[in-house]
Amino acid sequence: MISIVLCVYNEEENIRDCLQSLESQTYSDFEVIIVNDGSTDNTIALVKEFEKDFQMKVFDRDHTGLREARYFGVSKAGGEIIITVDADEIMDKNFVEQIIRPFGNEKVGIVGGYIRSSGDNWIAKGLDSLREAFYKRRDWASFKLFQQND
Repeated sequence: MISIVLCVYNEEENIRDCLQSLESQTYSDFEVIIVNDGSTDNTIALVKEFEKDFQMKVFDRDHTGLREARYFGVSKAGGEIIITVDADEIMDKNFVEQIIRPFGNEKVGIVGGYIRSSGDNWIAKGLDSLREAFYKRRDWASFKLFQQND
């Protein structure tokens, strides 16, 4: 099984699109771990609309920041492979299927990749400068995936 860890903090504008993209995955043997990092908006109400669609665990915490929330979420994950995504990401329908494929090779322990930005947000507007800053000067991954060792 795969675990997808999704940390949220006041993401009511994004969470529905993110969860809909997970709902439409071609690979479906995964759990979704939602870590509510102290949201004060309607994020969790929107998350609960999807509880019946996923094997989902929701954890509420005081606001500690993304790093601590992500560590907590990973500690609660039961999957052999763990993927962390952000609430403002929309995954292609083949995302999970394709991203876990490299783990067919026993020498692979971590996979990362690039997320294409679309729309009229600051990332899309500055995409060329981001590519220059991150890809020509160093390795960088916008999503993280790793396999747990027993």
